[in-house]
Amino acid sequence: MYGVGEAPEEDDCSEEPRKEYAQQCCCFVRASFEEREARELREGALGQRYKFLRERALRLVPANKISPTPSHFNHGSRTHPSLHLRAKATGRRIAAKLPDEKRAGWERAKMTCPELVTEDHLTMFLRCELFNVELAALRLANYWNRRIELFGDNLSFKPLHNGDDDDTNNTMDKADITKIETTLKGLSYGLLRPTTTHDSAGRALLFIDPSRLANYNKHNEDERFGVARALWYVLHSMLEGNETAQKVGIVVVAYPHHAKLSYLDRKLMKMNVESLSGCIPVRLGGFHICHPPWFFGKVAFPLMKLVMPERMRKRVRVHVGSEEKVLKELEEVGMGRKVLPSEIGGGVVLDNDGWMQERKLAGL
Repeated sequence: MYGVGEAPEEDDCSEEPRKEYAQQCCCFVRASFEEREARELREGALGQRYKFLRERALRLVPANKISPTPSHFNHGSRTHPSLHLRAKATGRRIAAKLPDEKRAGWERAKMTCPELVTEDHLTMFLRCELFNVELAALRLANYWNRRIELFGDNLSFKPLHNGDDDDTNNTMDKADITKIETTLKGLSYGLLRPTTTHDSAGRALLFIDPSRLANYNKHNEDERFGVARALWYVLHSMLEGNETAQKVGIVVVAYPHHAKLSYLDRKLMKMNVESLSGCIPVRLGGFHICHPPWFFGKVAFPLMKLVMPERMRKRVRVHVGSEEKVLKELEEVGMGRKVLPSEIGGGVVLDNDGWMQERKLAGL
């Protein structure tokens, strides 16, 4: 037998070795095209040229002669040529299909901050909606409308960061300064913390601990919006520049065990769910609730089902029992102890203040 690319010796003039070598090459080409098809179909970018090449390869050898794709063959990460065209089509689809009230925020963003609405920005929405241009355009329009609603007419058109704003405080109005302060306060609670680890499928993990809202005043509208903006900041920190998270999504691990019923804020929950499900370009791969408190089944979960769309509800899993039992269940879905926070028995120690300070020093 000859390996792929290992032709018979020149002095080997017999017909049989050359037939065997040709058949191996055909099998390899066919198997590699099928592997590429699966990847391209997932990205929704199967072009006419590729279909022609695949059909030509399939005619070379019968289907029952296919050998498995060699383990050493790896296509690597490649961007399909139509990706940039689809990114541009997303922006055009907003102008062509969406009503005026839907695309108002997007039109303002294009005029005010063109440096933010790049092809990379548009590609995040395409990946989130599996390259469905219409759905990506709708999410993009909702994104900018909600961003303006949360951050205001000035901050919404600037990069999301928690860097030192001392140089700009003199030029900002009081409302913008209040937004910055309440957003930093929302981040300081540590309700939402990225673990900087991922599950076996490569999805980034976001840890939510509602017990950190002990000092949160749910009757204060500014504080509520500050926590909602903190969600946007944390998710953007996980998505921007991270193609893997954009493609395969994130997994939420919630630990409400020490939370109290008085911490529950229906309005904040609704705002965050709407941002997750229809605005921010994030794919939610799973929502795992570990060790829920006594009131969860009677109050919190029914409320969550009211505000969550069906697609998100189907991803919710509740884990109860001993710590070892819950850790075993999480491991069965691809999250071992070493990638989970120490709060639920994992090996990752989360330092929210240190994470914030590190990003601030980096100007992020």
